[in-house]
Amino acid sequence: MTASGLLAAGGTSEALAPGVTCVFEICTNNSDFGASVTGYATCPDGTAIPVTAFVPAHGMGVLQATASCADGSKPGQPYTY
Repeated sequence: MTASGLLAAGGTSEALAPGVTCVFEICTNNSDFGASVTGYATCPDGTAIPVTAFVPAHGMGVLQATASCADGSKPGQPYTY
């Protein structure tokens, strides 16, 4: 999933740090360095909401939305990282 534009489960990778992979809102990091992941989640009406996570070295992180959808629902898949 680290190659540009490679379709993966739940999202499309654009520029993940080396060693970082994401599946839906869960990201893992197999490198020796922490990494920030930013991207977008999709609302039911099709709009994109920014999401972000910090993924520690050899750890995992969960993407969190920085806003709500217009109808108040939680954004979800597909994700673009």
